[in-house]
Amino acid sequence: MKIISKITIIFTLVTIIFLTYFSLVGIETDQFNNQIKSKLTSINKNLDLELRQVNLKLNPLKLKINVKILGSKIKNKKEVLETESIKTKISLISFFKKEFVIKNLDISTKSINIQDLISFTKTFYNNPNIIIFEKFFQVKGFIVTDLRINFDNKGNIRNDYFAKGYVKDTKLSFFKIIN
Repeated sequence: MKIISKITIIFTLVTIIFLTYFSLVGIETDQFNNQIKSKLTSINKNLDLELRQVNLKLNPLKLKINVKILGSKIKNKKEVLETESIKTKISLISFFKKEFVIKNLDISTKSINIQDLISFTKTFYNNPNIIIFEKFFQVKGFIVTDLRINFDNKGNIRNDYFAKGYVKDTKLSFFKIIN
């Protein structure tokens, strides 16, 4: 009986220490990189993601894992956008039910050249509006953005995405005549 109680106490202490460490400090891993990349390519086959280590922290009160990725690069053919951070929360309940686990994605970019952003956008969203804008206007400068993308239960992007940011050192020319 003493052995069983000692094993139970040791197991309980190890579990509490692990959960406390996982909740306060978190764990860095690169095991989920392939899953994250495959989810991104399921949204758009031309997109690729260069990830460093992923930081995971447990939120035991909400039964979620907070995921944070620092310094990644989103690639689309030749175009590259550098991100400051990518954050999401994964529900433990939906994870064990094998449902789509990501409900939203928060992306903060580094300073991006506006011309590079237009070229990046054109490679996967070739809309006439973008082509006309690029031909009539010459934009020089930089943009920093924060994006929030929400997903439905099937993993499709919902139309309630949100973007905010600021533009710096920008010049807008119309036909090289009007500045």
